[in-house]
Amino acid sequence: MTRVKTNRLVLADTGFWIALYDKSDQYHGDAADIMEQSALGTFAFPWPLHYELLRTRFVKNAGWVESFLGVIKQQRIRTIDDAPYREQALQSAMDLARNNKRHISVVDMVVRLVLSDPRHRIYELVTFNPGDFSDVCRSRGIPLRPVVP
Repeated sequence: MTRVKTNRLVLADTGFWIALYDKSDQYHGDAADIMEQSALGTFAFPWPLHYELLRTRFVKNAGWVESFLGVIKQQRIRTIDDAPYREQALQSAMDLARNNKRHISVVDMVVRLVLSDPRHRIYELVTFNPGDFSDVCRSRGIPLRPVVP
């Protein structure tokens, strides 16, 4: 399939990237299909996703690293500085966990704050874990993909 470059900014969480590269992941086929779809443009990549994705298991696989570098070289990644969100993300994640309301990682909290920030014109969120993001996406009118049960 031919990829059509668009100016759409898509945020994909770490689960998408892991599924894309790990053929044993239950969502690998879905992730590969999404990556190939022409509607996708540039991926917004909040800085903490680099830490979460490029962990030891990932970097031990030279093929995965090479493939991810290819995405970067195609300029399909736009890294978003997390500095404006760090303190709030840390505090919110701890407050929610301490009060047993929700258990959201600091990385996912940064993603939520980026999604909430109107300065980032996010076209859609790609995740296989919609529960952590559906409320903020709904409030901003950001579609979730894929829709999984």
